[in-house]
Parts: sequence; C-alpha cells; structure tokens
Amino acid sequence: EVTREERFFCAHLFYLIRQEGLTGFVSHLNDKYGASLPVETNWELAYEACFYRDLWHLRGKKGPLFSPKRTFDLCLFSDDVIVVIEAKAHQSFDEEQLDSFEKDKTQLVKETGVSTVLLSGLASSRYDIPQRIRSSFNGPYMTWAELAEHYGNDAILNRADEVFAVY
Repeated sequence: EVTREERFFCAHLFYLIRQEGLTGFVSHLNDKYGASLPVETNWELAYEACFYRDLWHLRGKKGPLFSPKRTFDLCLFSDDVIVVIEAKAHQSFDEEQLDSFEKDKTQLVKETGVSTVLLSGLASSRYDIPQRIRSSFNGPYMTWAELAEHYGNDAILNRADEVFAVY
C-alpha cells in the first residue's frame, strides 16, 4: 500500500512468471505483443541482474568491465535471445536512459554472441509515453495493467499501474 518502487513490483512479477512457467510467459509475449520468441527453448529468468559485472566475474575478472553498475529490472535469457525488461512504476522513462538502452542492445550482443537482444518497456497504462522514447524499445512494450489482467487481475500489479505520477 505504501511502496512505489519498481523493484518491489518487479520482484512480484518475477514470482508470478516463475509460478506460470517461462514458456507460458514467453507464449504470452508472443500472443499479446507479437514478440516471435522461440517458446520451446531453454529460458532463464533473472531479477535485478547486474549482468555486465556478473559476466566479468564469470570470466575470471578478465577483459574490460562494461558498465559495472548497470542493472536490468527483469531479463529473459536463452542461448540465442536476450529480452531485457526495463520497468517504471511511479515515474516515466527519461531521455538519459535512451542512450543507455541503445548501448545495451549493442553491448549485449557483443558480450554474449546472441543473435537477438530485445529491450522491452514496462510502465503504467496511465503513462503517455512519447514516441521518441517508445521507439527505443525494440521488444514488447507492456503495461502493469495488462500484466495484472494476464495474472488474474493481480492486485499488486494493478497497484504498480496506479502509482504513476507526472512530476
């Protein structure tokens, strides 16, 4: 009832996706948003992934460390596709993030060798997102309200949709 932080709402969504199963969520992304993701493949879900730092550690702290503090709200990883879900609850996406989004799409391919990186947005249905920001997302653009409906009118996801405020 008090929190407005997307971390809380993303943690809850992470739990719901795990309950449903990753193939169910991937199928939903395909059916609702036309994502064209391979359903029958090995998917992993990550929450608050500090991907570049963790990959650098996995590689024995060798090579350059790209953006060590960059954290992704939610990620879907397969052997050939990465879906990064950047979420907002009480606030909007800002112009400074656009540059980071573009760099991430390129850098993730470079770091992993996957063929496809999709950057998806998740925000309130009340947010009138400017086209220049929406076009930064090459993956599904979702709202908390749509996901709340998908998960049986989930009260917490509906709350995420309701806390949006323009400053």
